[in-house]
Amino acid sequence: MANRSYLYTYDSNSDAYRDLSEWKTHIPLIHLLLVGFETQTCESALWKVPYPLAIRGKAEPARELLKRFLEWIATQLSFEDDACKTRFDKEYQRTLTLLFQADRQSDLYHLEIGEILDLIGDPPEKEAESVKMYARDAREVVTEVQHLLNTESATFAASQNWYFQQAYQDWEKYLGLWFPGILFFHFK
Repeated sequence: MANRSYLYTYDSNSDAYRDLSEWKTHIPLIHLLLVGFETQTCESALWKVPYPLAIRGKAEPARELLKRFLEWIATQLSFEDDACKTRFDKEYQRTLTLLFQADRQSDLYHLEIGEILDLIGDPPEKEAESVKMYARDAREVVTEVQHLLNTESATFAASQNWYFQQAYQDWEKYLGLWFPGILFFHFK
């Protein structure tokens, strides 16, 4: 087991998944943001378990909000050197390219978090409650991003939300800005 969260597009009309992003050892801010609109818990597409182990959210408003948020935080982050800024710019461009690519358009984003819950060590009967907690966190992340973008004096550094505090301190570890397009669990 790779102990990752896995983010896919999901087309509810064709029941088709497309790979987007994965993140090791925790659920990053961007994954939560992308499932934060009309959030619902749902069955896993990867594991057969008798309870919800994934989260879905409406894609179009999340994609647009992420684009605006990334533009905003590019001016908010302080980079330790030119190489760090170059890494951010490269991942930022690759993320937007993939998210707006024609074959990655769908009505929903689908986030698999089963491996992360295994890392946490929750017993199986408690995992469904944890999924609900992460779904709530996803909605709160969207609310916080909207607040930051709509408040003239707001800063990334001043956010009181844990996910934002971590991403501000170490964007490379907590933001989740890595969209390779082919994941460990790949849907053909």
